[in-house]
Amino acid sequence: MKYSLLFLFFLFQIFISQAQSSIWGVTSSGGGNGAGVIFKMDGSGNNLNLEYDLTRYDGDYPKADLVKGPDGKLYGMTSACCTFNGAGVLFQYDPATSTYTRKHYFDDTLSGLNPYGSLLLAADGMFYGMACRGGIYKNGVLFQYNPTTSTYTKKIDFDGSGNGSLPYGSLIQTPDGKMYGMTSTGGANDYGVIFEYDPSTSTLVKKFDFDGTTTGGTSHGSLVRAIDGMFYGMTGNGGASDLGVLFKFGPANDSYTKILEFNDTTNGSSPYGSLLQAADGYLYGVTSAGGGS
Repeated sequence: MKYSLLFLFFLFQIFISQAQSSIWGVTSSGGGNGAGVIFKMDGSGNNLNLEYDLTRYDGDYPKADLVKGPDGKLYGMTSACCTFNGAGVLFQYDPATSTYTRKHYFDDTLSGLNPYGSLLLAADGMFYGMACRGGIYKNGVLFQYNPTTSTYTKKIDFDGSGNGSLPYGSLIQTPDGKMYGMTSTGGANDYGVIFEYDPSTSTLVKKFDFDGTTTGGTSHGSLVRAIDGMFYGMTGNGGASDLGVLFKFGPANDSYTKILEFNDTTNGSSPYGSLLQAADGYLYGVTSAGGGS
């Protein structure tokens, strides 16, 4: 059951168009080249079509969602490229012409390695994202990508104990224009941090240090901003059973509240993804292990 859940998590990472006329997504492997595929379904989730086979020479093994750009094209990232230990790419896919274009190659020190999260289309029309590794300190980077000029700009190097390291998730943006995210390690206790990034000043501020026991640690997902204005998220470790926690964070005063601890059989364990708030106001998520089976 654990492996099935993980497979489904990576398989159905989906982008839904604003018109709800089609659903686009990517798989992390498989297809004609074994490197993953870009696929499309109708708005009801039926009529699956495989649109493009990724290749190991133009980017392979994507781990996150596609995002619709201001030009109507789809943008995404792969976690590897060109060799089995490659660095990953940022790509553009044009649904109108079925054209795949590699726009940026991640190259370690200059631009990071192995992006695992999704791009964020920010209010300024730019994409923002993170690479899990690479950069000056080998702990990952935060970057900006301009889809109009195809320009990549590294904005922040994660340094480990100071502002965290190894970000696996994606960024979110609040109405004031600031962005928030998490790292899986680093910070004061080496269990990751919650941070705030201001694109107007290109400054990053650490807001909270996970402690690995009481507050959890090692998050591999993203924060979600709920209708109450609070952030909600999950960690893969920590809590009484060291199987992860679900928490609430208040950006106004940096307040942290642990909501529940995952305990294996009753409510699952080791969540690897992110929460989603549905139209009914509830938050939904999955764990990578645990449960009755």
